[in-house]
Amino acid sequence: MVKNPPLLWAMFLVGLSLRSIVSNANLSPIFYWSVVVISTVLLVWSMIAFILILGVQKYEKILSETDQ
Repeated sequence: MVKNPPLLWAMFLVGLSLRSIVSNANLSPIFYWSVVVISTVLLVWSMIAFILILGVQKYEKILSETDQ
């Protein structure tokens, strides 16, 4: 899992940008589907990593509060 939030934000923004380009441009079918797949992978990967990071941070916070 990637624990680098700036990298995750960059992946998310690149995925959104690729989606924007695909929705506004007239591309050949092969290029269109390859860009759609790449953007989907980047978006899903970044969102799953953000959810996992937030979950781990919350879990660690709860553990540190119960230890005191």
